[in-house]
Amino acid sequence: MKLSIIIPVYNERKTVGELLERVHRVRLPGVVKEVLVIDDGSIDGSLPVLKTLTKRFGYRLYRHAKNCGKGAAIRTGLKHATGQWTLIQDADLEYDPAQWHRLIEGVRKDSEAAWFGSRFLGKEYSAVRKQTNVRLSNYLANRFLTWLTNCLFRSSLTDMETCLKLLPTVWVKQFALTENAFGIEPEITAKLLKSGVRIREVAIDHRPRSYAEGKKIRWHDGIVAILVLFRVRLFWTPR
Repeated sequence: MKLSIIIPVYNERKTVGELLERVHRVRLPGVVKEVLVIDDGSIDGSLPVLKTLTKRFGYRLYRHAKNCGKGAAIRTGLKHATGQWTLIQDADLEYDPAQWHRLIEGVRKDSEAAWFGSRFLGKEYSAVRKQTNVRLSNYLANRFLTWLTNCLFRSSLTDMETCLKLLPTVWVKQFALTENAFGIEPEITAKLLKSGVRIREVAIDHRPRSYAEGKKIRWHDGIVAILVLFRVRLFWTPR
């Protein structure tokens, strides 16, 4: 199996070095890793770190001249992805690459499905939230968006907004993704479901960070997610 790993980066100087080190340490027997790092116009000093480590580890680095958003970075990665499967990994250490094997094991059981890492099948999220000062509003927004997704697409997901996704590359490339920012998450999920691709979930651990630590998603991203879900449900047609 060849696995394309897309890592969008925007102003993550404090964490991206450790993240790339962890990616390098991950061993997945029978899997050839293709790591695509997309710097989305960082201005905090992330780029020098990326240049050094991508060269050291043999990763491919692409850069946007200005910040375009996570969705734009993922689309850039998809243009260059050559693996049968694509995995999306954030650079902020909320999701540990050491858990990738859980998704890979899922694919080996069912290669006709996309695989999501669910935070709500793992540790008790409310306890983690209290320990890390993550707002209750973020938790409730996630639960609402997952419920709405299940209602619109007759699915049974537990974590629609998860950032850790393992996707069949050929399918995702056919979707002609359009969202530039965090709306990419519901767009990918909704288009998978409307195309008839099963989404299966595995439990993952998750260390949410607070806004003081650099969390970027905001309340208006929830509004965008709702609009994206309805747009795909009502107006988008699979190829």
